[in-house]
Amino acid sequence: MPQKKDLPKKKYLAALENHVPEALMVLTRDGIIDFANPAVETILGVAPKDLAGRGIEDFIHPEDRSPLVSNLERSISEKATIPHLRFRFRRGDGAWLYLEAFLGPLALDSKAPCTILTARPATQPGEERKVFGLLTAVLEQTEESVIITSHDGVVAFANRSFENSSGLSREEVLGKRVDVLESPLYENDYFSKFKEILLERGTFHGVVSFRRKDGTLNFEELNIAPLAADPNDSGHLISIAKDITHRMLVEEELRASKERFALSAQGANDGLWDWDVNTGDVYFSPRFEMLLGLAEGELGGSLDGWFSWVHPEDVEEFKLKIMAHRDGLSPHFEHEHRMLHKDGGYRWMLTRGLAVRDAEGRAYRMAGSQTDVTTRKRAEEQALYDAFHDGLTGLPNRALFLDRLGQSLARAKRKDAQRLAVLFMDLDRFKIINDSLGHMVGDQLLAEIAKRLEAGLRPADTVARLGGDEFALLLEDIQDLRDATTFAERIQKDIRAPFDIDGREVFTTASIGIAASGPAYERPEDLIRDAD
Repeated sequence: MPQKKDLPKKKYLAALENHVPEALMVLTRDGIIDFANPAVETILGVAPKDLAGRGIEDFIHPEDRSPLVSNLERSISEKATIPHLRFRFRRGDGAWLYLEAFLGPLALDSKAPCTILTARPATQPGEERKVFGLLTAVLEQTEESVIITSHDGVVAFANRSFENSSGLSREEVLGKRVDVLESPLYENDYFSKFKEILLERGTFHGVVSFRRKDGTLNFEELNIAPLAADPNDSGHLISIAKDITHRMLVEEELRASKERFALSAQGANDGLWDWDVNTGDVYFSPRFEMLLGLAEGELGGSLDGWFSWVHPEDVEEFKLKIMAHRDGLSPHFEHEHRMLHKDGGYRWMLTRGLAVRDAEGRAYRMAGSQTDVTTRKRAEEQALYDAFHDGLTGLPNRALFLDRLGQSLARAKRKDAQRLAVLFMDLDRFKIINDSLGHMVGDQLLAEIAKRLEAGLRPADTVARLGGDEFALLLEDIQDLRDATTFAERIQKDIRAPFDIDGREVFTTASIGIAASGPAYERPEDLIRDAD
């Protein structure tokens, strides 16, 4: 196998010259340019062939020649690396170009030591001041609080927003360590966070609390990052803090409000609902669904799902009322309706709601409660029933009979051919039954008589107990008085049949008076009086 031949280092340099973006030159001890790469023409405007063999001093500004020559000699003699050199170089068009350069020893030949120079354009000192001034102006105008600290934690810069947020003047913090910002509410120590990031060359982003000089609590969204101007030093840190105190207080109030709502929803006996008018979504509290015997989430999250559980006879009015309030046609929403329970029965519900509107009056949200009022509704219905019915027989009482009779008289007047009749009936010798067999048997007898009377009625007719042993019957739409007479005779026959009261046969008879409607009758009481 042939032995591998080492390539001279200079050939390595030639192979890499096209891949170096900076202007690259090899200089001898005397400052003669021995080599220049193609990038010098792009950066310096001078062709490499025009540089070869020329002294570097010919292209350096007179004020910058002496420092460069001394650094060149030092690099060669001490084999030292010299970074961050700045000097002016005369371009091919005669203009002076500021360069930032790097010198490093290059031992291609021990008898003729040389150095390598790499350079790139640098900002002019005046431009640096201008840029710094612009950056300072920007930092002064920003709403974020900005401070810059040196590697040892001394505050080098603080903007106006920092003064406003902390309550500290710049005179109180500039040139001092950031310990001046110390607050017991910071995690650990405020400066230790800077120190930790400085050592790790890392960054920090998070929310911290901060006590202003006056003691009030501020919350800040804090960003800390290295700001190194010189890679050889430990650099500076820039801290940018955004005051989010108002946002945090609002979020805290919102959290507390949500907790209060959740506790209220859990502790309330009513079900709660919340309708997003824009999306159509409806929230139902667990208690809302529990009132219907449903599991959480079983009702769904829409109005249609809600409407589907409302009684068919009530749903249209329910829809009209809730939409009327949504459209601003009523000051609030309130409606009583029946809703289907999971056990198959219906429960009475009282639903209330109020809309939240935008600046133009359009509703974008509506929320309210739902209360089970079944017990109250049943009590009301029972009270109404009791007010118009006889407690012993369950028949309509005098008040309800008079109402129905009055309606019948009004209809009969509108239809001249239609007639009606009132039959007034009382039992013969009922007092003897009460005295001999007792009031309990008498009451049972009255209840049984009521059943026989109801059984013999037509659907449109009415029988009522007026009190004691007195009953009244309203016969609608009869042809003449003979129809009423025939009906009365049939009742008398039914009443004469024996009654079985606790295994004992009880007999009674009834007397019946009849009054038929006519032009002379204006009031229902007159018909009852004449039938009696």
